[in-house]
Amino acid sequence: MQSVLPLVSFIVPFTERSYLPFDARLSLLLTELCSLANCEVILHVTGVISDKYSQVIRQLESSLVVVQQVKSDNDTYSAGQARNHAVTVAKSDYIFFIDADLAVAPELFSQLKARVHKLATIGPFAFEMYPCLYLSQQATVNFKSDFNAYLDSFMQGHNDMAEGIALASSCLLLNRNWFLQLGGFDIEFIGHGGEDFGLIHKLCLHYPISSFPADYADNIKGQHPGGYLGCRRYFSLYALQHLFEGRFLVHLWHSRPLTHHYHKRRVVNDKLLSDKLRQVRLIQQTVTLESTNSLQASCKVTGKVVADLNANFTSWMESNQIQNGYPIENYPGLFKWADNVVIKRTFRRKLRKLYLKPILFFKDMVFKT
Repeated sequence: MQSVLPLVSFIVPFTERSYLPFDARLSLLLTELCSLANCEVILHVTGVISDKYSQVIRQLESSLVVVQQVKSDNDTYSAGQARNHAVTVAKSDYIFFIDADLAVAPELFSQLKARVHKLATIGPFAFEMYPCLYLSQQATVNFKSDFNAYLDSFMQGHNDMAEGIALASSCLLLNRNWFLQLGGFDIEFIGHGGEDFGLIHKLCLHYPISSFPADYADNIKGQHPGGYLGCRRYFSLYALQHLFEGRFLVHLWHSRPLTHHYHKRRVVNDKLLSDKLRQVRLIQQTVTLESTNSLQASCKVTGKVVADLNANFTSWMESNQIQNGYPIENYPGLFKWADNVVIKRTFRRKLRKLYLKPILFFKDMVFKT
């Protein structure tokens, strides 16, 4: 009798981080994933881990596939390489990348079977990308599975519960064989950043939602999605509707010390990503008018938007959130903080911006003066 393949293989890369004290986040995520019917959970562990984390893994080992990789003290961790390694042992036709710092809104889990079926109907090149809210330190300490409260708070322009959002993220649902054909995550990205957008870029070349804007190679992040430019603006077209329909995740807070060798690679990776984004060429073998029209319809992207993305992006975002029950006057969070909100600008954050994005740092300084 032929065995039934799992619906989805969840890929969870993990390495112990000296700057993050042990807490329950890994246990909570793995327990949740392992409770899902007909799903495979692959935990990729890089390096040696402490007894506390080993105990978490042992408690769930009957429901987990654990892949171990040796890492020396001098090696900089690569989440992309870890994910590539884990995918080679996955059994499902579809894989879902999810990191150890994340928690998943239940609506996404409840719709998982339907999302996989939809992608399979379109073709192996189709993928979905789910947005991620970034919780504050206090909300992480007091974490509760009240995902709608986190979303509403951020949409209202408050920053006490969620202090940021990434519409484009590494939380991807896609065909396993297609991922392997594309070469997986680019192994040139070592350390923090770049590998996720590098993969998304490759996926978009085969499954474009529109033509690429002239500034596509720019990777300009704003505090709010309304300020996105370049590739982030383009990628957002794929993800915004998922947010409104409850298919999103939350990222639990942790420190990100710039002195750590993992985070020090961010500047190098940003430059590498920019070079790769300039290599824009649609793959005509997979791009069809039918697949593009279907993608635009499901993402609520109209012909007017794609005709001139940079001119129409803001109005498209405003229109979509209004149609989904978020009037702008009460829910400004995708564009700005609410008027009465205290903006968190710590000295540490200023130093981080100076180190990672010096041009934007000095541009902001000139604007404020």
